[in-house]
Amino acid sequence: MTHAAILAAAFAVLTAGTASAAKPTPAPTPAPTAAPVAADAGWREETAMAGVQYVGRVPENGELMVADWRNDGGMYVSDELKSFAYYTRADRIAIATETFRHREPDGVAAWTIHAFMSFPGDRETTGLAYSCGLGADFESRLSETELVIGVVDFAAVPRDKELYSEGLIAAAKVSLATGAIEPIGTEGIFCIQMLGD
Repeated sequence: MTHAAILAAAFAVLTAGTASAAKPTPAPTPAPTAAPVAADAGWREETAMAGVQYVGRVPENGELMVADWRNDGGMYVSDELKSFAYYTRADRIAIATETFRHREPDGVAAWTIHAFMSFPGDRETTGLAYSCGLGADFESRLSETELVIGVVDFAAVPRDKELYSEGLIAAAKVSLATGAIEPIGTEGIFCIQMLGD
């Protein structure tokens, strides 16, 4: 028997049975994530708000109130398209699409609310994320006038991730062309947050 064969045989005897005796290392358990939310879970159409007209002049106290809802800003694209606005009350947050009517003599815009959908949430901890999209590769907008808006519990959003789905509790597709607001499920929706240096 050659020297190499003797060493191979000795190694085989020494290691025999050790493979079965070794305990397998368990696979790491992934962190729990919230289950996707169905499209209609919690959304409510506020039909009394459709057709409400207002002038967007913010009073000295800084709170523009429109029919018992606080207007917290939004996004204006052009006079021809619907605008998007964000409203809150103590127990609900809302998405609205609005039609530009005219400008007052001092330049402040006048609006008519087109559609208004609300979702339960505390305005102190829950808000809207405007930069959301479908899929982890972030195909954000179906077109320049269709947006995906997320309702987010910001306390649950990881502070170190630019692209996140954690904390997303509801979502809606908003058309600035038609003014339609369509609740959608949260599965496959991701939002972007700007990270500091």
